[in-house]
Amino acid sequence: MRKTLDKSYTFSHTNIMKTAIYIDQDLLDAAENFSYAAEMSRSKLYCTAISEYIQNHEPDNITERLNSYYRNHESRLDDDLKEATYRLLDGEDW
Repeated sequence: MRKTLDKSYTFSHTNIMKTAIYIDQDLLDAAENFSYAAEMSRSKLYCTAISEYIQNHEPDNITERLNSYYRNHESRLDDDLKEATYRLLDGEDW
């Protein structure tokens, strides 16, 4: 079972949680340089990156992105590949 934070002990006027993580030095340096060039805090950069990562990896979002792509692009199999697939699956029980 996954443990969650007991919010009755969280005395704060914001919904912000401070955390510590370990990051490879090269990635930390790249993040530092990027955040400086983008004129944003590292915290803002990390929050944005995590949010985008989660959004791009949620199963529903992946399905929607694929559906959106295939609404505008043909997804028909090559005739030779289709025929080979039918031959391969011909003897299989479904």
